Order: sequence, then C-alpha cells, then structure tokens
Amino acid sequence: MAQYYAEFDAKGNILAFYNDDVWDADKIPSMVVPITEEQWKEAICEQGKYVVQNGQFCVPSEDQMKKWLAIQHLYPTAVRMVDFVVDDDLDGKGAYIAQWNLDHPKPTDEELQAALEAMQPKESDDSIEQKKAEKLRYLDKCCSQVITGTFLSSAAGDMHEYSYDLEAQINMHSLKELFAMNPPLKEAKWNTRDAGVIVHDKDQFTRLWTDGMMHKIAQLDKLRFLESKLQAATSSSEIEQIKWN
Repeated sequence: MAQYYAEFDAKGNILAFYNDDVWDADKIPSMVVPITEEQWKEAICEQGKYVVQNGQFCVPSEDQMKKWLAIQHLYPTAVRMVDFVVDDDLDGKGAYIAQWNLDHPKPTDEELQAALEAMQPKESDDSIEQKKAEKLRYLDKCCSQVITGTFLSSAAGDMHEYSYDLEAQINMHSLKELFAMNPPLKEAKWNTRDAGVIVHDKDQFTRLWTDGMMHKIAQLDKLRFLESKLQAATSSSEIEQIKWN
C-alpha cells in the first residue's frame, strides 16, 4: 500500500502531495508529513482545509483561523508557525496564542476581535437604511398583531381573556358611549374568550375598557422604544438583534 505525504511551507500551508509508489524516496522533499490515502483524497477535494501544525496534518478550528487572520491583519509580515502559533485544545475554551515570537506585545482577545471587525467590509448607508425600513415594517406588523389579539382583565372579578380585534374595539367603545348616554342602563353582556358571555355592570365594563386601552398603549410604547433602538443602530448585526419578543 502506498504511503502518502503532504509537503508544507513554513506557515503550515500545504504545497503538494507525494506517494512512494510514484516518487522515489530521494525525490520526496524533506518538509513533508505522512498522511493516509483518505486524508489525501479529502484534501484534494477540499483544498485549503488541512494545514500542518506542530508536525501534525490537521484541520484548524474556525476560531484558530479567525485569530490567524486577525494577527496577520495587525502584523502583515508575521509568519504563522514561525512568529506565532495559535492552538485550540478543542475543550470549549476557544483558540489561544500558544507562542509569540514577535517584538510587538502579544495582542489581547479584545484587540483580535477588533481587528476582525475592522476587516469586515463596510456597509453602505443605503443598505443600512433599507434594512431599517424592513425591520420597521416587521415591528409595525408585530405590534398590530399583538394589539388585535387578546388581553387579560379581572374587571368582572376573575381573570378572563378578551378579544381586542378591530371589531371588538369598535363595539367596546360604542357600549362605553351607550353607558354614558343612557343612565338607566346598568349592565350589559360581553363575550370572553375563555368563559363565554359574562354580564358586566357599568363600573366593571369601564374597567374592562380601561384595561383594553392600557393593553394597546403598552404595545405602542414598546413599538416606540424599539423604533428608537432601530434608529440608533449603525450596522446589520445591531438591526438583526432588534426583535419584538
């Protein structure tokens, strides 16, 4: 069975592959590591996936790759695996700078994160404004759906769930006006979502109407708060984080 080898440079990047069925031993470069046929096939199909670290043919973690990019953004002439080594023990703690041979101070995780963010392409003002407009439509829709859903009230004694769709709002306002214009009217029936029709006296209905209005005002206040956050947002990530729930 042929033995496969991967040639690599000082940075650990893969340069070429060899196997001893095709190449004479004296023709195979000295900077190689032995690999399996399966690794060779996978590396051919997914070029750039593997690197050599500490003499091992391996796949770097995503966090390692991010820190490599960040360091090389801060120090463009730095050579990976020579000037610095980034390891990842895959213990959930993330990648870390295991060796630092530059004369410059070793960057902190915060400095590396800032470097990564600086590498991201800047979004245009038009793109940001378009995303804000889309998010505002989403917030308006959520607010309307919650308002015209249901609300809870203990106006009749026990806590009940009441509809607050547009028809219910109109009917509730009309009945409130009827109570005000017709003093002999002392009570009226009103439908609940959980207990059917319940008789409410005038004071109970006034409280029910007030609870419905407070439900509506609370959602509008929430919408205004989220709108203010949206207007202050300066990036797509900030806009994405603004959600109704």
